[in-house]
Amino acid sequence: MSRSHRVCILVLNGLPGSGKTTHARALIETCELRMPEWNCVGVCYDEILPKDVEKDLVTNCNSKGISKWKEYRQNIVLCVDNYIASFLGSAETRVPVDHIVTVQFNKSVAYPTKSAEILVIIIDDNMYFKGMRYEYFQLARKYQVAFAEVHFDCNVDVALSRNKERVEPVSSEVIIGMSAKFELPTKAEAWEKYSVTLGQGALKGNVSQIIELIQQALADPVKPIPEENLEEKVASRTVCSTSVIHQADQILRKLIAEKMSILRDSGANKAELKDHGGKLNTARSCILSDMKHGSLRIPVEMETSTAVADASKDRNSHLFVFIERIFTEKESGGVTKPTFTEALHETPGAECSTAQT
Repeated sequence: MSRSHRVCILVLNGLPGSGKTTHARALIETCELRMPEWNCVGVCYDEILPKDVEKDLVTNCNSKGISKWKEYRQNIVLCVDNYIASFLGSAETRVPVDHIVTVQFNKSVAYPTKSAEILVIIIDDNMYFKGMRYEYFQLARKYQVAFAEVHFDCNVDVALSRNKERVEPVSSEVIIGMSAKFELPTKAEAWEKYSVTLGQGALKGNVSQIIELIQQALADPVKPIPEENLEEKVASRTVCSTSVIHQADQILRKLIAEKMSILRDSGANKAELKDHGGKLNTARSCILSDMKHGSLRIPVEMETSTAVADASKDRNSHLFVFIERIFTEKESGGVTKPTFTEALHETPGAECSTAQT
């Protein structure tokens, strides 16, 4: 791997119409003039995953029951992985990627046009859940390169107004739902320490601020997990995983009991209670199965004994809130639509086709 070359993965996030693509283009143009040692390339999800393709993928799963929408997005991350490997001269780290996604990626993402030591990869997508952004942090850690985030703060009404002016507007329902679920970057998270929130200020001033953020991140690339702690970490997570699944099961049972109680109080008959109870238990089984097989990964901050202990007894615990959100989405939509419900790391429950109602 060439250490003379450096990389920064810059993740732009915000509602549709918040200014991400406008700033991405302005940043690339500015760097062409002001930063001759930088190559800036944009990875725009709207171009790699066209709206007509996305609509088809959202409602379909592959033979393993995995959401095709999520699978497509994961392949975009893998394309970025290979892009970085090529730039750093690390051909041995290249990973296999779906051919269709690769073709679309290569059409959309320009390759460096000049010889420069620094590559800035600008990820342009809504990225409204932390897990979506965390995948790119993991990629930065893999190659020990810089990672930074820019959140574009935008009022929902402004986003909706701008959206109407688009050639292919996003559903207003999607924007409103996304706004309610948006998980903002916070410097309290160590992996998000190089993040900044920008309002609807002057474009030129915002771009200068982004360049400064990139410079700070480049000076402090992501460190690998210390080798001496790896065995201990794996062992700890194995033990914790068992506890997490147990607590998740307790939480799900409690939620089912509450919902069934409400249904009884509403005057539902035995047939209705049996039918709904069956659907709720199917959703429970699906979520637990996804957790056991690793297709539903728990956020890193919850993978500690402290975070897991007695989580089922504390409705405000992170794990309880996390499981309740997934269960509610599963109950309301079966194989949930990723446009609304992609949780940390994965789309909750999307892999388990048996949960369809």
